[in-house]
Amino acid sequence: MGRRGRSLRSRRAVSEVIATILLLALTVVLFSSIFAWVSAFPRPPAQNSNQFQARLTVSPNGTGTGGFITAISITHLAGPALSSLTAVYVRSHYFPTSSQYTGTYTLAQGGVAPLSNTTWNLGQTWVLTSFVPAGSPCTAPCQPYAYYGSQPDIISLFVYYDYQVLFSVSLSVAATTQTYAFLATGTSPVTPVIGGPFTIWASIQGVFPGGGTSVKATLSGLPGLSTDTTPVSMTYSASTGLWSYAIALGTTTAAGTYYVPVTAVTTSGYGWSGTTAIPVYITPYSTLIGSVFTMGSPVAAAAKCTAADAPLAACQAANDYYYKITITESTVTFGQVLFEVLTSSRTVYDGTTHGAFAVALSTTLTTVAASYVTATPFAMQMPSSSFTSYGSGLSGASALTTSYVIELDVGTVNPTGTGLNLLVIGTGPYTSYTSVALP
Repeated sequence: MGRRGRSLRSRRAVSEVIATILLLALTVVLFSSIFAWVSAFPRPPAQNSNQFQARLTVSPNGTGTGGFITAISITHLAGPALSSLTAVYVRSHYFPTSSQYTGTYTLAQGGVAPLSNTTWNLGQTWVLTSFVPAGSPCTAPCQPYAYYGSQPDIISLFVYYDYQVLFSVSLSVAATTQTYAFLATGTSPVTPVIGGPFTIWASIQGVFPGGGTSVKATLSGLPGLSTDTTPVSMTYSASTGLWSYAIALGTTTAAGTYYVPVTAVTTSGYGWSGTTAIPVYITPYSTLIGSVFTMGSPVAAAAKCTAADAPLAACQAANDYYYKITITESTVTFGQVLFEVLTSSRTVYDGTTHGAFAVALSTTLTTVAASYVTATPFAMQMPSSSFTSYGSGLSGASALTTSYVIELDVGTVNPTGTGLNLLVIGTGPYTSYTSVALP
């Protein structure tokens, strides 16, 4: 019995060990199954820790210590779309009882979720402006979402949905500096001539509706105005949206590049300002000759000169080819124009093989008012010395009116159909050229 009792006790001990091992294995398998099952659940998308972003748009007051809020904006950055049940609270630290800081604003009052859209979606910005929307607790003429005073403030914003705070932030209404933006500046004309009249102008962003802006220019940097150090007021035109000031005829005295400083400031206590410098390019050659001198269509170049001075004053010899061109507009003088003939490839017509080049201005075709004739055959281009001969009582300062006719002797080779062009080049106060095709 003693040996048998010991055998039974030994078998009982082995059974307990096996049971413990089986229980442990069952626990591990059960836990693994539950972990795998839970791990298989779909995970929610990662959320941005900052679901909203808020900012104040502040225009400074006259003291520069604070200002009034012109806009409050909150942008929806992350999370699900919000329904029209969403509300926004705007609270002031220094003005807690003001009506604009005691009410509740809806999405529609901030421009979000109108009748056609009842949700505040990702990327949309809720904005309260200085204009009173429908249903606002503040009515005109009060500043609906702000104040105007010398005391800086702290504005707290809360976004509620179904009595749950989704977002809160406190923003300071600190001293700020607002500047005018000069969008464009210039002169009219773009390159004024010495002593000629012109206008400086500027396009400015930030002009207060109804006025309150002063724009002044200092002209002392222009030649002839060095002693004019007192700023002059520029005038605003509602039709063009430009500020401008006219410089009178005979004011400037030299050519070159100069600058006119311009300053814009508010006159109604808001502290806005801005400065720029308008470049002024003054040249003695600014007016396009084509604006004061034009020509008509020339006659065909089939006829030949019959003899010297016949049938035109420009004819140098018999059998030379000629053109005759009328003047349709002219306010220049004889000394302010030069003539040349170009080929279709824009090179000067070669007179060395075509005979002498001659140009004449006449009233009766054979009576010369002014002429230029090459001394020896060379390129058909009048030099800067202009005409070499004038009729009785005429000079380079005499008016070249439409009563005169342009005559050309282009040499011995028939140029018909070769694509020649007559250029009239401006000198003195004129620049560039005007041209007419020679058939």
